[in-house]
This record gives sequence, C-alpha cells and structure tokens, in this order.
Amino acid sequence: MVAHKTSSADCAFGPFRFDVAERRLLRGGEEIDLPPKAFDALALLVARAGQLVAKDEFVAVLWPRSVVSDASLSKIVWQVRRALDDDGERYIQTVPKQGYRFVAAVESRRAAPNAPRAEAPASPIVDARVPAMPRSPARRIAFALVAILMLGLLCAYAVWPRRDAAVLATAGAQTAGAAAGGLVVMPFRLDVDAAADRAFTDSLTDDLIAVLARLDGLRVIAPASAGGTGAGDEDPGALARRLDVRYALIGALRRDGEALHAQLRLTEVATGGVLWSRSFDRAAADAFVLRREIVEAVSQALALTLSPSLQAELRRSEDPVLYRRYLEARHWLRYDVVDWHRAVAAFQALVADAPGYARAHAGLAMALTQPSYVDAESARTMRIAALAEAQTALKLDADLAEPYAVIADDKCRNAQWEPCIALTERAIELAPADTTLRLWHVRRLTTLGYLTRALDEVRTAYRFDPLSVEVNFMLGHALDTLGRHDEAATYFAAVPFKRQAGIWFNAVWRGDAAAARAATTEDARWQASYTAVLDAVQDATKWPAARAAIARSETDGQHANWTRVLDPEPDIAGDIAMLEVIWRHGQSSMSSMLWNEELANHRRDAAFADYVARSRFVDYWRVHGWPDRCRGEETAVRCD
Repeated sequence: MVAHKTSSADCAFGPFRFDVAERRLLRGGEEIDLPPKAFDALALLVARAGQLVAKDEFVAVLWPRSVVSDASLSKIVWQVRRALDDDGERYIQTVPKQGYRFVAAVESRRAAPNAPRAEAPASPIVDARVPAMPRSPARRIAFALVAILMLGLLCAYAVWPRRDAAVLATAGAQTAGAAAGGLVVMPFRLDVDAAADRAFTDSLTDDLIAVLARLDGLRVIAPASAGGTGAGDEDPGALARRLDVRYALIGALRRDGEALHAQLRLTEVATGGVLWSRSFDRAAADAFVLRREIVEAVSQALALTLSPSLQAELRRSEDPVLYRRYLEARHWLRYDVVDWHRAVAAFQALVADAPGYARAHAGLAMALTQPSYVDAESARTMRIAALAEAQTALKLDADLAEPYAVIADDKCRNAQWEPCIALTERAIELAPADTTLRLWHVRRLTTLGYLTRALDEVRTAYRFDPLSVEVNFMLGHALDTLGRHDEAATYFAAVPFKRQAGIWFNAVWRGDAAAARAATTEDARWQASYTAVLDAVQDATKWPAARAAIARSETDGQHANWTRVLDPEPDIAGDIAMLEVIWRHGQSSMSSMLWNEELANHRRDAAFADYVARSRFVDYWRVHGWPDRCRGEETAVRCD
C-alpha cells in the first residue's frame, strides 16, 4: 500500500475513505489496491447503501456485454470484502439468491470537523421507492451507472445519518416481500406413525423444503433444524428466536386406504396468527401433485413469484409411484437416519425398475458418494459408480442438484478446481437449503485458502440450518482456521459429541488444557498419542515421548496422526503430504489446518510452494484472486 494525501471530496464509512472521482479507497491515509471491477462493485453498493443491489444490476455494470456465472460475481464481492477486512458482514450483507446490501453508515467528508451535524433530509438514493429494474440491458446499465454517479453527489453534499446495521437490515427486509423473515416447514404429524409412513412423510417434507427454498425472496430452514423443532409442539416465540423465522408451515397427514388427506396452515410464529389454512385430498400415490399444490399455495399466500423454470418443473408430469419410492429411498440418507447401505440398495432397485428415471440415478449417485470411512479401494470403486450415475442423471434431467454435486466431487479430488467450484455452485443454486452441499463448498474453498469466502458460505449455511450439528461444527472450524479460537468455541459448544479432533485442537490453540483433556478421543488407536502431545504442549521436555506415541499410532501405514503438526520441530513436508491426502480422499475438514495462523512456518517452507503448485492452486488463484494468506509475485507465490 502507498500513502496518499486525503481528498476533501470523498465519502467515509468505518475507518475507510472512498473517493469515486479519483478511484481511490484509503484507510489511515494509505491506499488499498482494488481491481477495477471490485472498485466499481463497491461504488454501486455504496451508492445504494441500505438497499438491496440485485445480481443482475452488478452484471449490467461489471459485464455489460458478457454472460457470466454467479461465481464471477462472488469472486468480485470477495475481493471487496477482503479489501475492507469484512469477515462478519460489517459492511456487505449477503441476501441469499438475490444480491448484496451495503449496511455500514456512509457520510460525507466535506462537513467542517467541529460543525454541528444538521439533521439530513431523506436521501433520494435511500428513502425513495426504487423503481423496478429496467428490462433491456442498455437501460439496466444506465440505471446502475446513474446510481454510481449519484454516489459522487452523496459523498460531496449529503451527510448519511448513522444507523445500526441491524436497522438497515430490517429496513431492507421490509422492502423484500412479506417472506423476508424466513419460513420453517415443521415435521408433519401422522395419525398412524407407521415406519413406512414416517419415512415417506419425512422425505416429502425435505423435498418440499428444497422446492420452497427456490422461491426468490424466501429463506427456508433446512431439514435438520426444521426436524429438531418437533411436530409443531414448540412455543412459537421460542421457535422464532431459535430459527430467526417469521412463518411456520404446520400440517398433519392421514392415510385412509388409497387416499391421502393433508391439513396445512401457514402461521406467523411470533403471534400464532393463521395467515392461510387449507385441506388437500389426493390419491395416496399423488404425492408429487400434492407437493406442487402446497408450493403454489404458499407462494400465493406470501406474495412470491414462481420463476418460469420452477413453474415448468412443478407442472411437469412424474410417475407418482416412482416418486414415492424415491422419497422412501432418500429417507435413508437423512441427517437423523444415515444408513447408506439401505439407501444404495433402495436406489439400485429403483434404477433397475426404472432406468429412465433421473431421480433414481441422482439419488444413487449421492448415496454412493456419502461414505468417507470405508477402505480406500471400496471408496474408489463407489466413486466411479457414483460418477457414472450422476452423468446418467444429468442427461435425463439437467435441473437436479445431486448430479452436479457428485461430478464436482470428482473434479475436486483431482484438483480440477475450475469445474469443481463452478459445479458445486450450480448445485447450490438448484438446492439452496441443502446445507450438505454448502458444507462441501466450504471445505473446497478452505482447501484453496479462501478462508473469508468459506466463512461467508458457512454463515449462510447457518442461517438456513442453525441447529445442525455439522453446520455448527464447520462454523467453529472456519473460525479456528482464521485464528478466532474463542469465537469458534461458542459454536463447538453446540456439538453434542465432544471428543473430536476439531474440538481438541481448538482447546489446544486456546491454551485450555482442561478442555483439551475433556475432548481427547477415547479411540484406543489415538488416545495415548493425543494425551502425550497435550503433555508436551505444556512441557516441552516431553516431546520425545510424544513423538514416540505418535509413531506407535501410525504403525499400520494407512492412518496419519494429525497432532504431529504441533511438533515444535516439525516434519513440514510430511505434515503437508498427510493433510493433502485428507482432502484428496474427502475424509475430513482437518486438511484446512494448513491455513491456520499457527502453521505459518509450514506455509513459508519450500515444501508448501511445491504443494500449491502440484495441487494446481496457483492456476486457479491467478484467475480468481489470491487467497487470504498468499500473494503473487513476479515469478513465485508467497504465503505466510
């Protein structure tokens, strides 16, 4: 960064000064480098401070003559956030599926330093009703560019009244439609709680959540958190606080021979008021039709618009018997069941009976991808079969999320990062409430070193799934990687299984020996070495004994002991090779330790430079931006 004289005609927010005319962003008198598109994106956000800037508005300004993916915009926003050191949405708020909002207070630098601040008139940029986005590309570009020009006027002549970020978020939410507060689909009650009916009903609820989550402007709580609420028994106010939702869809199902009766109501959880209530009577086989009618009814009640693609999907015909079998097979992959052997068998039977049914191939592909701890040869065989099923599913139906996720998994394991990330983001676009896919994305971003982007993604997952054990664990893990260990511990506290390596490492990094001992695994293979390493961390003279314990735990030659990274005399090349194997096999998120602050010496070693080169990270970085702890130089990459 290079020091500059400050300008008298610029804006300020937080510690930053922003001069649009001279295209400079400064902090403490030092200029912060921003790529041209990132600068333009920030200008558009500040010009519309407090308001939602839709994705197509960014595209109109940044790529007026090109067709780009959401990944391109995500990269630009990440560059802005990195420049602002914005790892907690202090400046830029993500509005899932819609765009971004600048939430910090913005003020002019022209006012005299000691002059009393006059109450500012309503800003025409913020308080006026925003017209609908013009449809033609040329008019969209003009509309967005006018907003940027208005920023210059705002910086020079207007004083932005300071508002708390939460107030801005609330004001923005009020203009985003009635559903801005979020929706939870409660587990449906059953008159007869037969196992087969429960499997069908739970999977129907999950599928309903997946479709509702694709409605623009609606955040729908994911199945794990929705399922943790009970079947409508929880106090509405407590539910609203736990899940940060405004609405709940509550219902009961009853089977009567070949008939299916559903009674549903949409309520405002804080008051218990019923916004809409309806009965559905369908043939038991017509679950697909029931799903469509529920989605249409909810969208109408909340004044939301079904996209043309979603309308087409809901209106297409589908064999009701196959759909029911698909739901029952998928039940074995639910967060609270997880029996992938039964899932594989059920999907294989469905594929055999209906080889042209895309959902069957997609479900089988996901079932074959799930197991992480089978032996290496079995895992490789299953991944090959999963990839074949995903490719078949994609040929039959290009709008299913699972095939993209499975193909992305193969690309990631083979360090083909461009399709890996693009396909993962496409899967999330098709299934925004599927936090399993989002957590896969978090792992991949972290593997690439994009720590702030990974934290943003797992925070989005948390908004969809705040009660999920996996989401809380990954949020703690992402914060640990950034060195925010105390904050990470608050999320690890929500994980019921305390004796885990991730929680153990967090306690070690926080210097809490008692917590580390409480988190030490009870697995006979590892327990002695974890205990010995903890002793050595407290007393350096005990490292010889700890090294011997680590070596004993690795005698089978197939398992590596992660605690070796704490050795003050590390085998850096060996540590890097160990953690590389983890992400290539998809076994754990612990490979992200390579990016921890505590392993800075590993990243400065020549072995790390070799690692990022052979893993093709550098090729991806040069196109999509440098990660948090690395920077490009003329002939090399430097990481710290």
